[in-house]
Amino acid sequence: MPPAQVKSPAQITLASVRKAAPDRHLIKTASVTLETDDVSSTVRKAIALAKEKGGYVFGLTEEVEPTGEHSAILEIRVPADEFENTLLAIERLGKVRSKSVRAEDVTEEFLDIQSRLTALRESEKRILKMLSEAEDLDTVMRLENELAARRSEIERLEGRLRYLRERTTFCSISLTITEFRVRATPPETWAAVKVAADAWRELVKVLRALATAGIWAAIWSILWLPTLLAILFGTRFVIVRLIRLRLPQTSEPTQSS
Repeated sequence: MPPAQVKSPAQITLASVRKAAPDRHLIKTASVTLETDDVSSTVRKAIALAKEKGGYVFGLTEEVEPTGEHSAILEIRVPADEFENTLLAIERLGKVRSKSVRAEDVTEEFLDIQSRLTALRESEKRILKMLSEAEDLDTVMRLENELAARRSEIERLEGRLRYLRERTTFCSISLTITEFRVRATPPETWAAVKVAADAWRELVKVLRALATAGIWAAIWSILWLPTLLAILFGTRFVIVRLIRLRLPQTSEPTQSS
C-alpha cells in the first residue's frame, strides 16, 4: 500500500482568518516601504488605487532633502474586504523594502459595549418612568441626576462603539515611498595635510604612552627601588668578598719564590 500523502498546510492570510471567523471584529493595519524611480508618479498611482478600492487618503507628507532625495508618506484607509487586495496592488508599485501587517481583535470589547448600552438604555427607561411618577422635589432632583449620569455614559459608549466600527470597517495602511538612487563612492585621494595630521596623532599617542609608563614607574619605585638597590649592593658585596678571598692565595707563590 503506498504511503498516505500529507497535504501541506495552506498559507494563512488575514482574509482566511476573516473567513474562518466572520463574526470577529478586527482592526487591521499595515506599514509598507517602497523604493521607486519616480516618487511623484507613485504617489499619484497610490491615491488612485485607494479611490479604486473604495477608500481614501487622509494624510500625505512629501519631502525633498538638500541632496535632492525625494520621499513621501501616505496614510490610506480602505474597506476591510479590500485590505489584502490593496496591499498586493501597492507592492506592485515599486520595490518593497519593508512590510508589516497587524490585526487586533476587539470582538470582546465590541460585545461588552453593546451589552452595557442595552443595560443603560433599559435603566434610562426605568428612570424616566419613575421621574414621571415622582411628586416631591427631592426625588425629582435625584432621578434627574441619575438620568444625566446614565445619558453621559451612553454617549461615551456610543462614541467608542462608533470608533470601533470605523476602525474595523476601514483598515489603515501607512505607505512610505523613497526614491531609488545610485550612490557613487568618491575615490580616495592622497592629502599631505591629512597624512601629517595622522602622523602627529600617532606621535602624541606614543609620547602619551611613554609618559604614562614613566609616571607608573616613578610611583612604583617606592617598592622596587629599595629592592633593586639592595640587590645591587648585595651583589657588589659578594663580588668584593670573593676577590679578597682569592688575593691571599695568588700572593703566596710569589713570596715563596
